[in-house]
Amino acid sequence: MHYYSLFINVLIICSILLFLVSQSFNQNVGPLVKMTNGQVWPKPVFQHNFDEYLTVEPENFHFNVTGYSCDDLYDAFKRYNHMLFLKAKQTFKHDTHTSTNFTFGKLEVLNVQMTNPCENYPSLNMDEKYEIKINNSRGHLLASSIWGILRGLETFSQLVHLKTDGSTVILNIMTILTHI
Repeated sequence: MHYYSLFINVLIICSILLFLVSQSFNQNVGPLVKMTNGQVWPKPVFQHNFDEYLTVEPENFHFNVTGYSCDDLYDAFKRYNHMLFLKAKQTFKHDTHTSTNFTFGKLEVLNVQMTNPCENYPSLNMDEKYEIKINNSRGHLLASSIWGILRGLETFSQLVHLKTDGSTVILNIMTILTHI
């Protein structure tokens, strides 16, 4: 009787292990959250989207400082300009007829306005609020600190993406107000 009980226990354990091993081959590999194009994460407090897009041409787009500036700000511009258009520069075609029905213009500049001088180091009281407005072929990023500008640039970079054919960089037109 003891051997029979031991045999049943071994059989149950083997069945469970066999089931678990077979299930491990059936799982989808990859992140649990799939990447989106033109969507912002984390979600801002307020976001108003339009079903319209602007074309962004890598060789014609630039950041324009309209308020305080510092080396950290210009370094961020270099990083984000490289990140935004690295893939596009490899595949960008000079064909202006590739626009979709929803694309109605070009964005050539993002005006960046920092209302206070740069801080050297982050602190517990740093202000990370920012506001992005993109409308009528104009972009504006407003923040009172470098930390808000950096957050805003990250959000802006998430709005810019390549069309599915890889030919044109497009930007979703929207207004974003966020309070962190």
